[in-house]
Amino acid sequence: MSVINPEMHDLQEQVAEQRVRLANTEGRIDEVRRTASGTVRQTIWQFVIFTVTMAAVLLGGLNYQTEALRREFNARFETVNARFDDMNNRFEDLKQVVLSRQKQ
Repeated sequence: MSVINPEMHDLQEQVAEQRVRLANTEGRIDEVRRTASGTVRQTIWQFVIFTVTMAAVLLGGLNYQTEALRREFNARFETVNARFDDMNNRFEDLKQVVLSRQKQ
């Protein structure tokens, strides 16, 4: 009996030690889960904010480029229209000269 009791006592100490280790491990696992949950939530929000920011930058850039191209083309069209108006004026002057010569 004396051999069994010391062995039982050692086993009970080992079981108690394992329970403490298990409790510590479970506490650490719970802490990691809470941290991971918060980290995942933060990562999702960062991704959403990044996506919205990139969309805003893309739309802003497209709007800027569109306006720049529009201004450039409008300037070119105004130049072309001015040249056509000048040519039309010269053509009208020539037409008047020709008509006046025909009447003489």
